[in-house]
Amino acid sequence: DDVRIISATLWAEDESQGAAELLKVAHAIEAEIKRVPGTRDIYTIGGFSAHADQAELLAWHGNTGNPSKTYLIHGEENSMQSFSRLLTQTDVFMPELGDSFNL
Repeated sequence: DDVRIISATLWAEDESQGAAELLKVAHAIEAEIKRVPGTRDIYTIGGFSAHADQAELLAWHGNTGNPSKTYLIHGEENSMQSFSRLLTQTDVFMPELGDSFNL
């Protein structure tokens, strides 16, 4: 069946807020998502840098189980467009402010 994937990146503007505090927030979000009927697997990737290079992002995407849809939600538009052309066997979306999707 078509597996939906939701990815969220947590960060803090306050540099004094450490990774352990963000991990607590991630686990709290996980607990709430698990309450939604039909939810399957939930994963937290601890210590993952949001500043991965293109090769690292492609490798990560290749290990996600080949989702039918991929949403690029962060980055410079030119970079996201270049990256989207490298993603195969998935429909790529680059939502704009106010866009909504049925997941």
